[in-house]
Amino acid sequence: MNPTIKKAVLIFLIGIFALSSYQMVHLPLWGWWTFLWSITFWAILVLLFEKRYETKWLLYSTIAGAFLAIGFPPSPLTPLMFVGFFPLLIIENEWITQNDKKQGIFKYALNAFVIWNVGATWWVPNAGFFGGFLANHLNSLFMATVFWAFCKTDRIFQNCDTLKPLFKKILKYVAFITYWISFEYLHLNWELSWSWLNLGNAFAQVPMWIQWYEYTGIFGGTLWILLSNILIFEIYLNHKTIQRPQLYLKLSWIILPILISGIRYFTFDLNTKQNTATVVSVHPDFEPFSEKFNMSADQQVQAFIRFSATQVDSTTDYLVFPETSFNFGKIDSWQQQMMVQNLKSYVNQYPKLNLVMGISALKVFKKGEPHSRATRTYKSFSDTTFYEAYNAATQITAQTDSMPLAIKSKLVPGPELLPYSQFLFFLNPIFAKLDGTVEGLGVQKHRSVFFNKTHTTGVAPIICYESIFGEYCAEYARRGAQAFFVVTNDGWWDDSPGFRQHALFSQLRAIECRRDVVRSANMGHSCFINQRGDMTQQTAYGKGGAIKGTIRLNSDLTFYAKYGDLIAVVSVWFAGFSMILALFFRYEK
Repeated sequence: MNPTIKKAVLIFLIGIFALSSYQMVHLPLWGWWTFLWSITFWAILVLLFEKRYETKWLLYSTIAGAFLAIGFPPSPLTPLMFVGFFPLLIIENEWITQNDKKQGIFKYALNAFVIWNVGATWWVPNAGFFGGFLANHLNSLFMATVFWAFCKTDRIFQNCDTLKPLFKKILKYVAFITYWISFEYLHLNWELSWSWLNLGNAFAQVPMWIQWYEYTGIFGGTLWILLSNILIFEIYLNHKTIQRPQLYLKLSWIILPILISGIRYFTFDLNTKQNTATVVSVHPDFEPFSEKFNMSADQQVQAFIRFSATQVDSTTDYLVFPETSFNFGKIDSWQQQMMVQNLKSYVNQYPKLNLVMGISALKVFKKGEPHSRATRTYKSFSDTTFYEAYNAATQITAQTDSMPLAIKSKLVPGPELLPYSQFLFFLNPIFAKLDGTVEGLGVQKHRSVFFNKTHTTGVAPIICYESIFGEYCAEYARRGAQAFFVVTNDGWWDDSPGFRQHALFSQLRAIECRRDVVRSANMGHSCFINQRGDMTQQTAYGKGGAIKGTIRLNSDLTFYAKYGDLIAVVSVWFAGFSMILALFFRYEK
């Protein structure tokens, strides 16, 4: 780059970076300023080391990151996901054949994935700057490592003289697909989980395209995107010789899933004879940073009852309150609390009503009772109390004393869990100063379904972050949940794509298990979602109230609900085989 132009661009970027830094220091809520801060931070970093990049490859990787970011919800440009990896595959193909061993491919992959992560989830730092910054860039590092591993594997295959060209191509694409799917699957199932950008989530904006998720789950979408990028790449490589029939055949593999899904979408019977339930979802719109957690218990109860009274009547079966609506304290004594008694009194006015709500709670360990990893201590003058804290949900049923407990078990790394704390214990002091939960929250092994008084209706109390885990939510269906209730906050990110993405992901859960979904969000979007994935009665951001609707109760299990992420499990095996084969060829010489 011309030094004068480079200097001018740097000055411009530094100016935007300084302005966004100033605004973030002085504003209580940051809005879009975190996007400007994050994207200019990375642009300045790349520009400072611009001489270490090959200009063409840097441009390609930037385009790749932009396509993936712009193609992700809530953007309507979803088709860009079908070409998001295409520029990276061009870089990889040229890197395989070039002789300059010093020109690494990792930095180009990292550039693309930082742009994607920042462009699609720039709002995460609004909840906590350090944690959000780490999530964006650590996730980018993971993705770049996976792509780098694929490139290294492919180079081994391409340099193997004993393999025929067709086998080299097959092994290349098998490694590309299975490495990526295996990474996404691992990312769903370890303590550093941040699976927001799993490729299959990209179609949450267009449920009409993905009705076959009832068989494949989101990994069917991931496979579709990766295969589509490969097809586009093959068309690019052979554009001079490819015939029109071949071109149309290749493109049909991108379009065919949409046609199949469209037929299923328009023929899906939303009026089948299934039992129904009338549900009211409360959307209080309490700002969490300065309002929600500063209200007294009595103020909270009265506010929720006031919102509920606008919609609840004798026909209402369920009333749903959002995540952490109340702090119930000790689970063995919450029945005696005044706020619980007030809520029970309200529910008892309606003989068929069930109140499902998100709560904070804690369990005190009795003497001799084994402690969990999340055990905390409270020291008084005479004794030491051991306990664990929960982000949980419970149900109050009219004319019934029992209150079941469901404990959030997919925890957000950072605010609710220090990942692998037994190994990273030395980070505890830093973590505590950053408002993280050093001990983490308590969890439960299996999902708890809430049943009504006659045990004829079961609902799943899915708490916030849990709603992005398909196989996890499917366990609720296997345990008898006929509908999904998502209780969440969604007020941590200001007016940003964050809460919109979170609401859209619930449409995927509706399709995967064919369950109606009711969302009750403190802020963001409360809504109803039918079994086809259509969102209805969506609340507006910044406006409190309550919405009422009728849901269908489905007890049938989809293929996905029964068998889970089969595509991912098979991919893990094939990825392992590819690695072993690559190692064999690498050291055979």
